[in-house]
Amino acid sequence: MYLKKCLITYSADGIDIKLNTGIGTVEKRGDEITVTFTGTKYAENEDNQKQTFDKLLIVTGRAPNVEGLGLEEIGVQIGKRGIVVNNKLQTHVKNIYAAGDVIGHYLFTHVAAFQAQLLIKNLLLPFSQKINYAVVPWTTFCDPEVARCGLTEVEARERYGDIDVFKLDQSDVDRAVVDGETQGFTKVIASKWKRKILGVHIIGTNAGEVLHEYVLAMQEEIPLRKLSGIMHVYPTYSTSVWRVAAKRQFLFTYLTKHLISLVSIPFRQSSLLVNIFFCFAHISYFFYMIFFRCISDLFQYSFAMMFWILNW
Repeated sequence: MYLKKCLITYSADGIDIKLNTGIGTVEKRGDEITVTFTGTKYAENEDNQKQTFDKLLIVTGRAPNVEGLGLEEIGVQIGKRGIVVNNKLQTHVKNIYAAGDVIGHYLFTHVAAFQAQLLIKNLLLPFSQKINYAVVPWTTFCDPEVARCGLTEVEARERYGDIDVFKLDQSDVDRAVVDGETQGFTKVIASKWKRKILGVHIIGTNAGEVLHEYVLAMQEEIPLRKLSGIMHVYPTYSTSVWRVAAKRQFLFTYLTKHLISLVSIPFRQSSLLVNIFFCFAHISYFFYMIFFRCISDLFQYSFAMMFWILNW
């Protein structure tokens, strides 16, 4: 649904995105360039196979420029992606380090800067640190911006199985409505019970700026529900973070309320022994909440117990 909305937006701007399409041939005749497309939909309709354009932009990527430096002669290994380093940015020669696009991990300026910072620490300080690529944000600066960090929904399901997915349309963000920038959405993937943020994907104006609050939460393993307890300036694009986290908080409270309702049934229908067992379980979990869980969870469980007592 969200992909269709994006395609409709791009189409309204005159951008034609061809999915599941390959390029057969490219011919230049004078000032015109004719491209022959391949794919199932073009095989059925030959009239759309060829299209003529004024310019053709070819994206070939980047490759590390390490030839002729004699690195392999001194023991520095070169792989397909660039210079081979360990998680401390150290090459096979212990006193030689490498960072940036030349090692071929994430070809971003902010990643290179982060690597350089870690590299200097490892060079000058006695205790080496390891780089962690589990939380790497990036943004495509198109219109609207596309920002992401962490796993996709498919990757998260393959790794963790049952997960929670929360979506918020950009049209539900008041600042976006005021600015007339309602194209896009926010999608957050979180673990089912620990509420750990596994991935964030944002399409919309200032997506790269809004992403950083999620990045901090992922880096410090702050659960999604805690973001709903942070006061956000209104109206800003960052209120979308609060809206998404509040959805998670509401779902947790809703499930807790109905779970307590089910647990309260034995108190009304079973023997005294069973009642004592359930009472002991509730009291034990209450003290567990006091010593090991955060204050917000404690308040939620207190309200749930109050709901159970009233029903009983």
